[in-house]
Amino acid sequence: MPQDDGITRSLKDITAGSVGGIAQVLVGQPFDIVKVGSPPELRTSSLRVELTRRIGEIADSGDGVC
Repeated sequence: MPQDDGITRSLKDITAGSVGGIAQVLVGQPFDIVKVGSPPELRTSSLRVELTRRIGEIADSGDGVC
């Protein structure tokens, strides 16, 4: 297998980092919206567990925006 030159390796690294960053934003954004949108008195650990479970169900069902 031929060795990648420096430029090819750099392009692969940049592409991989960009794709990873985009994926992180797409996965993390719903949690940020729920966290910021909820009133402080409702930010209990049980509520977070329930909201996380529901977001996971929506993501698994394919009915969400993503």
